[in-house]
Amino acid sequence: MTSIHQTEFQRPDWPDDCPISSASYEQVSSTVSCVLTRFCTPSIWSVPKFYFAFRRVRKQALATTPGLIKAVFLIEGLHTCYTLSLWADDNAIVEFGTRVTSHVAVANWAIAHMLRKGKRPEIWSAHWRLWAISDNLNWKGVDLRMLLARQAERPKEQIETGRSHPR
Repeated sequence: MTSIHQTEFQRPDWPDDCPISSASYEQVSSTVSCVLTRFCTPSIWSVPKFYFAFRRVRKQALATTPGLIKAVFLIEGLHTCYTLSLWADDNAIVEFGTRVTSHVAVANWAIAHMLRKGKRPEIWSAHWRLWAISDNLNWKGVDLRMLLARQAERPKEQIETGRSHPR
């Protein structure tokens, strides 16, 4: 009889020094950071207000924070939304926090509008560093290849094909 703590399948560990991620993407040496914020609005009718507030913050951020690569507003369901932003490095995020005054005002407004009687607002964020990319790095208006090539001190063409060495 097998104990509940024993497993028949042992998951292999993916080595940290492997040049390819577990999803078969090339690992890159990069300072590019991603921030994802998920929040729930009180109703579907609130979503446009939150979107226009996001656009106001993004407009000021693009005008004052050169390290902001891209910021997008995403909708999951009737009242669940996300903001996703890509930053050249962590210093750009700090600059955003000090230069974009509309962010604090909009965040305070948003939290006040997410409150439901007796419940805390549903909002959280995650921040991570870009460390692997797929072969098909295409995003209209976003040139991550050039930034990654500069950071890795490699030719842009090697980043573009997703290969660090000729095959």
